[in-house]
Amino acid sequence: MEDGKTRLSVDDFANYADFCFARLGDRVKFWITINEPWIVALHGYESGIFAPGINEPGTTPYVVGHNLIKAHAKAWHNYDDNYRSTQNGRIGIALNSDWAEPYDRSDDRHVAASEQFMQFTLGWFGHAIYKNGDYPEIMKTRIADISAAQGFNESRLPEFTDAEKAYNAKTADFFGLNHYTTNYVTNATSEDYSLPPYWGKDLNIPSWKEAEWPTSGSNWLQSVPWGIRQILVWIDREYDGIDSYVTENGISTADVYDLSDESRMKYYKSYINEVLKAVKIDGASCKGYTAWTLMDNFEWGAGYTERFGMHYVDFNDEERTRVRKDSATLYASIISDNGFIISGSDSNTLSIFIIIPVLLQSLTIFFP
Repeated sequence: MEDGKTRLSVDDFANYADFCFARLGDRVKFWITINEPWIVALHGYESGIFAPGINEPGTTPYVVGHNLIKAHAKAWHNYDDNYRSTQNGRIGIALNSDWAEPYDRSDDRHVAASEQFMQFTLGWFGHAIYKNGDYPEIMKTRIADISAAQGFNESRLPEFTDAEKAYNAKTADFFGLNHYTTNYVTNATSEDYSLPPYWGKDLNIPSWKEAEWPTSGSNWLQSVPWGIRQILVWIDREYDGIDSYVTENGISTADVYDLSDESRMKYYKSYINEVLKAVKIDGASCKGYTAWTLMDNFEWGAGYTERFGMHYVDFNDEERTRVRKDSATLYASIISDNGFIISGSDSNTLSIFIIIPVLLQSLTIFFP
């Protein structure tokens, strides 16, 4: 049953979205309703490490996620009903996820663990928005069974009514993906009670990164280029070939003044090439790639200590002086050369993977 707080939060978001459509819609052709609802729900309301800093694990994150899906759907329907015919824009959502690679692809248990991980991350929001308006079956079954064993009268995962499912379903024109890194996963052999409920009981999939994978300025981010190819193919197959856009991809460095930026250049070259493999070899319907980010920014709870930018920003300078890093030059050359120049070859020869055209203002590469 929908309570007053849910109605208010959903309606408030819909009103805000309507204001944006009315004031900016003649110029904006791609809309993202919510950025990373998984992060909002879990880090904002389970661990509390991000704003608003609420630590209510096991129940509140699922209620928050439920409301976010409703809010997205209401904004989409408003645009579809009242603005699309005159503004001719597209509207979607940006979902974040690591890729979950089965540690042993010949082991069916590891493959099943990978699928469960993906359904609990991308599927949590993607299934309702891009498929049938409801949560993935594995999420509903696991959380309901665990809730019953814990003595709850109903599942800790809220339920959508049939009318809400119909309203939620197919409410996105494209799939926005924020992706940075990859984990190996295996099947669980026991429950990890040291973790919050989402990770320890509900999902319960052991995951880790290999020590030899290149590190970054963030403890959660290691460079694993082949993971982005895998996740784009998974999205394409799971959501019936919907157009996808990489809405964020990049790597952080420590808070140091280093314009050579070798790790970031290597990251972008390898990840962009893997995106192109997903498109050209695997047939994934990925239409664009957006680098994160143009300049150093305020990075969640890490503040200014982790730098994701292609331009160094001096935060001690009142003018916030910006200096180009070598990665910006590299990215510009990929765009201007329409692909990757083969080392030592004629300047007019491009590698097999081609990038056209681009929109420089948003640092987005669009694929044909």
